[in-house]
Amino acid sequence: MSRIRLFLEWLAILGCSLALVWWAGLSGVTARFDQQLLDMASAARAGPADEDTILVLIDERSLRAIGRWPWNRAEMARLVDRIDAAGPRAVVLDILYTEPSGQQADEALAAAVARSGKVALPYGLAPADGRTSGFDPVPVLPQLAAAAFATGHVALDPDSDGTIRRVPLFVSDGDNHFPHLQLALHRRLEGRDPPDVADQRHAEAPAVVPLRPAGSYRAVPASAVLAGEVGADFLRGKVVMVGASAAGLGDNHPVPARAGATMAGVEIQANLRQALREQSFVRPVEGRLALALSMLAVVVLFLGFWRLRPAICLVLALLLGLGAVLAAALLAGRWGLWIAPGPAVLAIIAAYPLWGWRRLAAVSDFLASEAAGLAPAGLPAGPTLGGFDNVAKQVSLLRHLVGEVAERRAFLARVIDTAPDAICVFGADGRLVLMNPRARALFGEEPSGLTLNDLVLSVRGHLVDEGRELVLPDGGAYAVARSRATGAAAPGTEGEWAGIAVIAFIDITDIRRAEEERRHLLEFLSHDMRSPQVAILGLSDPREGHGTAEDRFARIARHARRTLKLADDFVHLSRIAEAPLAREEVDLAMLVDEALDRAWFAAREKAIRLEAVLPGDPVYVEADGDVLSRAVDNLVGNAIKYGPTGSRVTVTVLAGDAGISLAIADEGPGLPEGRREEPFRRFGPRDKAAGTGAGLGLAFVETAVLRHGATIACRSTPGAGTTFIITFPAG
Repeated sequence: MSRIRLFLEWLAILGCSLALVWWAGLSGVTARFDQQLLDMASAARAGPADEDTILVLIDERSLRAIGRWPWNRAEMARLVDRIDAAGPRAVVLDILYTEPSGQQADEALAAAVARSGKVALPYGLAPADGRTSGFDPVPVLPQLAAAAFATGHVALDPDSDGTIRRVPLFVSDGDNHFPHLQLALHRRLEGRDPPDVADQRHAEAPAVVPLRPAGSYRAVPASAVLAGEVGADFLRGKVVMVGASAAGLGDNHPVPARAGATMAGVEIQANLRQALREQSFVRPVEGRLALALSMLAVVVLFLGFWRLRPAICLVLALLLGLGAVLAAALLAGRWGLWIAPGPAVLAIIAAYPLWGWRRLAAVSDFLASEAAGLAPAGLPAGPTLGGFDNVAKQVSLLRHLVGEVAERRAFLARVIDTAPDAICVFGADGRLVLMNPRARALFGEEPSGLTLNDLVLSVRGHLVDEGRELVLPDGGAYAVARSRATGAAAPGTEGEWAGIAVIAFIDITDIRRAEEERRHLLEFLSHDMRSPQVAILGLSDPREGHGTAEDRFARIARHARRTLKLADDFVHLSRIAEAPLAREEVDLAMLVDEALDRAWFAAREKAIRLEAVLPGDPVYVEADGDVLSRAVDNLVGNAIKYGPTGSRVTVTVLAGDAGISLAIADEGPGLPEGRREEPFRRFGPRDKAAGTGAGLGLAFVETAVLRHGATIACRSTPGAGTTFIITFPAG
């Protein structure tokens, strides 16, 4: 819910910021900032002054020499003749002659203009007569207009701060478009309009003229021209512009400070003529497009607010604000396109603290709710926590509570890690999220075959239902116990623990093995030990017909010896598993000799030949002589017992770098098929063809060998005999 609220606030602040951009763009509230930036960009776009333009100024010197303004038009005719005599390309009189003065003076000036044929004259603009808006042109005197090379308006369009930056190339009264004097002159001199001039006829705002610093163009006083002080070469082939520059004549206008603060109208015309020739205007981008680009910058900032960290958002806001300013300056200075960055910068400046305030309020609410959610869970509130402000206090409290939670989680993790059973924790999606060291030892560091879906556990492709055991290929048996969080989660933990499943794998391998041993022991007691006793009881009854007394006593003795051997093997097997070994240096070759001596009578009864392959020198191993002798006796006895009459039993002792080996080989039928896989398993499968046996002897042998740190292997081939090999490690 808080995320939805934050998103709605984000949308609301974004909407307010976009509205601020729109309002700033229409109201001009950032105009002063934009104009200062525009002045810098347009000044950078203005190149050196054109050498082809010469200014003839009616300055203070000329007024002192000729007299107060306005001068007699006959005097102006003489000035035109002087300039024309030098052979200029054109002459521009930036002086309005819209009213007659005297017939003779007017005719003299008209005659001079006609003689030159290169004089351009301006006309005036007056408020429209009988209308609340618009204007009417105030034409040049008819006799002057008839002789003029070109005519046009000389209106200026000051910006909101009263500064001249723009000169409208066209003014319109609705149906008619009147060109500027410099545009009309350009058409006559070049025979065509400059490129893109037609686009300015309907432009929302006039293009900006890059103004060079006042005094950039070459200029001479009008009095110097009249006095013949200016050589003809200086004016020949040039466009000569005549205009007033003296203070008090009303033709000095405010311009940007970089252009000198004030500039004569004739010099503004010179800058306009050069802009027409070089197409160096700075043209404002259409208003809706400029607003859209400014709004785009704000949208990018708000996308950053939503996706980025606060520190990066600050950098983004600075980059966007600075980038808008630099991009506007670069576009204007390099390509002559002007997009006012003020609305975007204003919106960015306003949006960042506003969003920061809402973000801080959201963080404060979150901290308060988290602290309230953690405290009821049994966590102590701790001492009074200080801070600079409310948020700092909340952060301090939450840090304290989070520390308590972290400590309890660490305790829980230690409990799980030290648990005697393998424990796995699954998320609500069935993904394994936690396992303790025993589980990692059981399943590996990254078990890919352990999943949980709908409380059905799958281990390596085998489904394990609740309450069933997990039996792994290595024989390990594990009882599976599980628990799942289905109730309401603790406050502040929604979505974190809900649906969590904890599964414990309890190792019952020893229990299952003990149960199997107990089952085999019961079988052993009920069958292997009971059968001889029953037979003895039957043979001891004289009423039963069992042959002669001698025969009956012999059979009783055989069953008694079998019972005694089983009991003896069982006792020795139990002792060897628990009793400590009395280790000493034992000569393995001598031990084999003694074992063969003890087996000689049994071998003679079956005509079995005993052979010993022994090294010439003693072979010592550290062992319990009695235990090792019994193990060898068992192996040799089994070889004689299961070997066919007239066969051979071979005992070999070899000493090498890899260790000492003892091999007992017979030529019997080999172990039965079920016994070959687990030859040392007690009570395992056995072949009763050569007599009954419980497998206790081989189980004793294996236990004795392993307790000595040695290894034992069995190779048995049906019909080709069996070989047991005991290997003692070197050293």
